[in-house]
Amino acid sequence: EKLSTIIPRTFKTAAEGFHPDYLHHIEQAVQAVHLEINTQAANDPSKKGMAATLALAWFTPENLYLCNVGDSRIYIHRKEDASTCQLTEDHTFSWRKMRRGELTERQFRVHPRRSALYEVIGGGHQNVTPYVASIPYQTGDRFLICSDGLIDGLWDKHIHAAFLENRDSTSALAEALMSRAIDNDGKDDTTLITITVHETTH
Repeated sequence: EKLSTIIPRTFKTAAEGFHPDYLHHIEQAVQAVHLEINTQAANDPSKKGMAATLALAWFTPENLYLCNVGDSRIYIHRKEDASTCQLTEDHTFSWRKMRRGELTERQFRVHPRRSALYEVIGGGHQNVTPYVASIPYQTGDRFLICSDGLIDGLWDKHIHAAFLENRDSTSALAEALMSRAIDNDGKDDTTLITITVHETTH
């Protein structure tokens, strides 16, 4: 709710002919939500230490602006070369080791510190440093936004295969990913959104 009141302000600025710094605006919005969660937790003992992860995809006519905190993820599947790529960065040291080639995906998935996050929204931390980036998108691009519960039950190869096997329906893609993730694990919250870009007008 907090993000949905903050983000549209930049749309208004852009409509008036200005060119806001979208990435900086997203960082400020996430910081505001971070402080809001900490304030609520400080005022209610039952919410002490309350924290969350975040994956945010913000489509403008020109670009996708994305942000994540923690280990919720955003993937892109590009039609022209049938590639699938994680756009976000997990805020865990074990994920960074895997990206550097120090751990295989199998070693990463069983690593005892795999879920130890060094960035979260809330949690009583003074500040949060989200990962932010922007990419141009094109007709035929498909996106997956998901919580870590989905990743617990799916390897990268499973996500790629689901994109290939469900080319014509975002709902079929979502159902295939959800079903397999829950069958394989299903212990954590499993949330996902699938998006297809049907046509772009710039």
